[in-house]
This record gives sequence, structure tokens and C-alpha cells, in this order.
Amino acid sequence: MVRNEQPKSINGWKILIEDEIAGHKFIRALVPVQHLWEHRSDYNPRKPVTRGDKLYSDLTGSLTDYGLVEDPVYNLTTHNLVGGEQRVRVIFDSDHDALVPTILMECDAEQEVRFCIALNRIHNEFDDTKLADVFRMLKADQDFAALKTTGFDRDDAGAIMRRFLEDPPAPKTPARNVICPHCGHTGPPKEFETADTEPRPGMEQEAKA
Repeated sequence: MVRNEQPKSINGWKILIEDEIAGHKFIRALVPVQHLWEHRSDYNPRKPVTRGDKLYSDLTGSLTDYGLVEDPVYNLTTHNLVGGEQRVRVIFDSDHDALVPTILMECDAEQEVRFCIALNRIHNEFDDTKLADVFRMLKADQDFAALKTTGFDRDDAGAIMRRFLEDPPAPKTPARNVICPHCGHTGPPKEFETADTEPRPGMEQEAKA
């Protein structure tokens, strides 16, 4: 571990720690909560929290009692908030001007998506429809490598995608009744499928609801 003790900043944000751990650059900085809130990722499959939710109340109580014990994660490459959206929401609601200790990472968009899934799988529930969209974006049904770091396997992804992404069945065409040319009885065409009881042209009518 190599630690730089000199105070520095990035994007105007004060750096608290800058390390290199296991070959990866590690930066912890104070980031305005408004910036984090405005840079939430569109794809994040974690269920949102809103005022009145039990989870919102629990997070508020935890932040009040213990403070922020786990930092949000922000990607400097894509400018997306990758992890901690729920905690950021609660902090933002209570203080728009707060400075939040945040882990800054640098990776491409696909790596970010995989990391986001893995982070959320460890901690909470997903919006399964959004999760299915993310799997489709990663082509998870075709390439198992896309899932290796997410905590899901191919079977998990396949089941979710089949459940939430399959095209809905096409609506059935309403059945058409015909009028018997002999007795005037109305019914499905199969009732009159005989050689000598073909309906005359113009005798078809729309099925009554």
C-alpha cells in the first residue's frame, strides 16, 4: 500500500485518502450531495426509496444514529453515481448542501454496470424489470463472462429475462360468427363445416361481445 499524505483535490473536491491497493487506485473524497444526486445512473436496478417507506425510515435512523458508515461510489469516467443511491437520497432530502465522503473509481461503462449489479445484489432488492434490461444490455444470456463479477449466474439471468423481457402474446383476433344459409342459426364457422352448408357470401358478421 502506497499512501499519499499530501492534501489534494479532484474536480474541486477535497481528497481525504488516495491509495493504491492491490494494484487499483483508491480515492476517497468529499463530494457535494447535490452532484451525486444529479448524476444517478439511469440503469440502476435497485428499487428507489421514497419518504414514508420503511427502508427510507430505517436509513434515516441509521444515518442519525451512526452516520454514513458506508460511502457512495462515483465513477469519474462516466460521471455516474454507481452505488449508494438510497443513502444519497436520504442525505439530499435532509441537507442539499452536504458534503459526502465518496469512493471515486475509474472504469468503463460496462465494468461499471457489472459492479453496480454486484454491489446491489449484496445489499438489497432489485427492480426486476430494470435488472432484466441490464442483463439484456450485457447480453447475459449469450456471454457468461458478463456475469462473472455480478453475483448472478446464467440460470439466474435467463430466468429473470424470460420473466420480464419476453414479448407479450399477440392479441387474438375476435372470432367471426356465420349465419347458417338454411336455418338462419348464428354460430362459429365450424358448426357449419359440411359439404352442403357452406355459408353464402355476405353472411358473415362480427362476433357479438
